[in-house]
Amino acid sequence: MINEISIYYKEALLVAKDNSLPAYIANLSIEFFGHNDFALRVPFLILHIINTTLLYLISLKVVRRKEDALLVVFIFMLIPGVNIIALLVSKSSIILLITLLIVFLKLYFRHISYVLFIVISFLDSSGAVLLLSLFFYGLIFKNIKILVFSIVFFGINMYIFSPIRGVPEAYFLDTLGLFAMLLSPLLFIYYCYAIYDSVLSKATLLNLIPFVGIIFILLLSTRQEIDIESFFPPLLVGLPLLVVKILSDIRLRLKVYARAYTFRLVIILIVAFLSTALLLGNKITYLFTKEPNFAYSFYEAKEIAHDLKAMGITHIQVYSDTLRERLKFYGISNGDRYKLEPFYPRKNKTFENAIVIKYLGEIIHIYEVKPIKRQP
Repeated sequence: MINEISIYYKEALLVAKDNSLPAYIANLSIEFFGHNDFALRVPFLILHIINTTLLYLISLKVVRRKEDALLVVFIFMLIPGVNIIALLVSKSSIILLITLLIVFLKLYFRHISYVLFIVISFLDSSGAVLLLSLFFYGLIFKNIKILVFSIVFFGINMYIFSPIRGVPEAYFLDTLGLFAMLLSPLLFIYYCYAIYDSVLSKATLLNLIPFVGIIFILLLSTRQEIDIESFFPPLLVGLPLLVVKILSDIRLRLKVYARAYTFRLVIILIVAFLSTALLLGNKITYLFTKEPNFAYSFYEAKEIAHDLKAMGITHIQVYSDTLRERLKFYGISNGDRYKLEPFYPRKNKTFENAIVIKYLGEIIHIYEVKPIKRQP
């Protein structure tokens, strides 16, 4: 997929103009490995591998068998949103890493890492979810130190990032749909149920983070659009609890009655697989329609830059600010000799140079490269 997709507009702005931690990581990798897509994305792929390993280690403390822990990892790697996080230059992988480390230290060393809570408080608005979870943990177990710490740094996080802002406007249904898409629909429904059931049985930091996170996000979405890039990653930490619930439903019943629950698990996995397959293999939609699909904004820039360089052009005027920023990453700068414009076929219309974007044998887009006529 790294070889398939081009740099996205927000990624291009992040790498070129941002001073955030993801931008620093991406630029450091580019400086070390060269200016290409693999250098851009490999650090976040490495973070994905680390996160997967941490989730496996966490699962070993929650589930009964090693095979169950592998099932957790398998489900994790099937989730569409997880594959997006692994590919894109964003803060999501870093937020998930910090969340998993907090849970890992609590499970293995019975230690609440105040340092990591402080880091996430100053790093991103998602710190509000983690600190709220810590607050309820302290409230349930009557720990004054935890209560005071969580209240203070929750206030600091809210002051820095102001996640509640703007004119109230409901995005509740949009948010539900977004989570259903990122987790896959059936998995999202069952995940919410499993987390709720786990909290009712016994509240722990592991189940409070996704439970509080889901409630906080849905309440927030009743008045404003949420930053999905920040708030989605912490919810994934509860996946071991989902597997515990699924497998206990199967194993606590006689085989004849367990078949229905096994079938439910298979259906959930199939739907998650199909959701991810559609995401990663989205070009298959061009076999049925030539209209640009939902992922088109992640394509074409690399192909356009390659064809322009083949024409000997590295400086060109681009009709779109979005495309212009993306082309800069591939070495195409603004110029005054040529211009790039979309080509709409008309009768008796000819052109000297064209860039044809073609996927699976279907022509999706045509661009025309025209010389700029200079005024005498």
